[in-house]
Amino acid sequence: MKIGVYVSNFFFKKVTGQPMHEAVYENGILKEMRYLSIRELQRTTEEVIRYVEKLGVEEIEVYQTLERIEAMLPVLKNRANMELTIHECNAELWYPGTRRISSRNPQVRKVVTENLKWLIDMAGEVRARAIVLHAAAFDNTIRNTEGGGFGTENIFGFEEARNLEIELLRECSEQARKQGVILALENSEPQSVKASKGDISRTAEDLAALIDEVGSESVQCTFDTGHAEVDFSAIEYAKILDRRIVHVHLHDCDGKRPHLRLGDGRIDFDTLFKVFAEIEKKRGNEITIVLENEGEAGADYEEEWEKLKKLKTAYS
Repeated sequence: MKIGVYVSNFFFKKVTGQPMHEAVYENGILKEMRYLSIRELQRTTEEVIRYVEKLGVEEIEVYQTLERIEAMLPVLKNRANMELTIHECNAELWYPGTRRISSRNPQVRKVVTENLKWLIDMAGEVRARAIVLHAAAFDNTIRNTEGGGFGTENIFGFEEARNLEIELLRECSEQARKQGVILALENSEPQSVKASKGDISRTAEDLAALIDEVGSESVQCTFDTGHAEVDFSAIEYAKILDRRIVHVHLHDCDGKRPHLRLGDGRIDFDTLFKVFAEIEKKRGNEITIVLENEGEAGADYEEEWEKLKKLKTAYS
């Protein structure tokens, strides 16, 4: 196992006093994103990388829009021996991430596909191990809207959304293989298979079947522990996904609220790490694990890092 941290807004603010981006909401709706300038992003990324190196991390995960990832590339290349995972941007207000491959508008689907290809090439340039993707959204209640609008609500039902996801992943998997990058679909919170809307990774079985149907070693899974524990069991979810897991977002959950500090929820991490160790043996290569509980951990984040190190020592 290689362990590390999600280099998010938390670290930028902790290290430099300012976040790399800030969301502005009005009545619960995302209205605006405010960003550091490109020059400031490059300067502060360097500071953040040097800071997390002192923690002894073996893996980092970063999240930004394509243009800003491109600006960060020179700094990300200079990251010593740390593994790198890139989390795709999925700010649906204006940015077509892969969740929107189920759009009824063919122009949106074209942009989604080209964006992913660009991201794969950048990931190869910076020797990233994986790209975290979100599964396509679906809505079975929408009728008779084909060809209309660019809105995020203008999407297909489950079966068509699933077919479009498979088509996207198959189209991009060969490029990912050539670049040495894994496309790693992240699980969402479990849903009923009778749900009228959501995303196509409704259950662990749905996600596993989707990955198997794509049929490429370059398409695997990011396992989010807190999401999996919502009204279900992270341990059972991990056992179902099994050797498909290449990357992990680690945080606790009380059955309803994810992204808690380790120990503040109900996940049995000792048992979960035993499962991870068994999966690694089946895979024949390492899983990467990053903490994703910055908001809850706050100033005590170093304590969370010590907990993760102890888990790795005990079960790797």
